[in-house]
Formats: sequence, C-alpha cells, structure tokens
Amino acid sequence: MKMNSDHIIFQKIIHLKMIEESEKIKNHNLTVEVKYPEYKEAFDFVHKNFPSAKVKDQVIHLCDKVFLEKLGYEEIVGFYNDVVGMIVVVKDSETHGYISEDEAIVHELLHSVSADNKDEEFAYKESVLYFLQKGRDREYIIKYMSPYLNDEIEKAKQKLIEKYKVILEQELKQSIDKIINKTIPRVGD
Repeated sequence: MKMNSDHIIFQKIIHLKMIEESEKIKNHNLTVEVKYPEYKEAFDFVHKNFPSAKVKDQVIHLCDKVFLEKLGYEEIVGFYNDVVGMIVVVKDSETHGYISEDEAIVHELLHSVSADNKDEEFAYKESVLYFLQKGRDREYIIKYMSPYLNDEIEKAKQKLIEKYKVILEQELKQSIDKIINKTIPRVGD
C-alpha cells in the first residue's frame, strides 16, 4: 500500500514541476507565442488529418535553446507537455538540430492529438507524410526518424538476442549432455 502512495506523491511532484517549468517557459523574455495562421502549412496538415483535435487553437511556444537546456531539455527540438497541454519548439531548430520549426511543430502537434501523448511511433510515422509533402528526401527523413528507428532497431536486437540465447542454451545443454554421456557412460548402455 505504501508503494502506491509513494508513486502518487512522486507523480504529483512531477506534475507540479511540469507546471512550474511551463510557467517559466511562457514568461521567459525570449519565448515567442505562435498561433494559427502562423506556420499555416504545419497547422493545416495536422488539422486535415485530425480535424476533431482542434489543433488550430493550439499555441506553440518558440523558445531559446540555451534557456531550455538550463531547464534540462537538452538535444531536443521540441516537446509536448501533456500536463498543461503546452507545445514547445526550439527557435531556429534547424540550426540546432536537423528539422525546421514547422516540421518540429507538426511532430509536437501530433503528440498533442495522440491518445497516448508520449507515442513516438505515431508522431514520427504521421509526420513523415508532411516531410514528403515538403519534398524532403529519404535520407533526410531517415535522419529525422533516427531516434525512433534506433529504438525500434534496439528492440529488434533484444528480441533476436533472447531468441538466440534460448537456442544457444539448448545447444549448450545438448553439447554438455553429449560430453557427459561420452565420458560417463549410462548404466545399461
């Protein structure tokens, strides 16, 4: 019972921290609020595919990269804070990463419409269509999707390791049995 109450307390602390950080981001002097029709193409793309999500009502917060790093958000071009429903994108994201602001906005808007806001598979796969619409090539999209693809490759590796681990353990057991049977004959053989 104590574990469950500790978990609830921990979640409340995290939620309070996320609310506090969102206020810092909103109130930072270099944060710029973006609303539709700015980045119209990005908003329209997500709206067209998920009209009931009302993404055109979302506010995007374009933030200074150094400020976000001080808050602990390193090596990102954006994120969706599901506690307060806030989308944050690094200003000039293309110079700090590899995708443009509008592409980061599409990705984060997709997080906001996803049933599970942390569903990277959904956000990455759905945004690929936007990249193609913009004329991005395969290599660019692969680089964009590398965090997701690396996770998927790692999962596939782990499945293979587990599969071959079982096979190797069986083969090892059979080899040991052969050695033992060869060295110590069974009674009645």
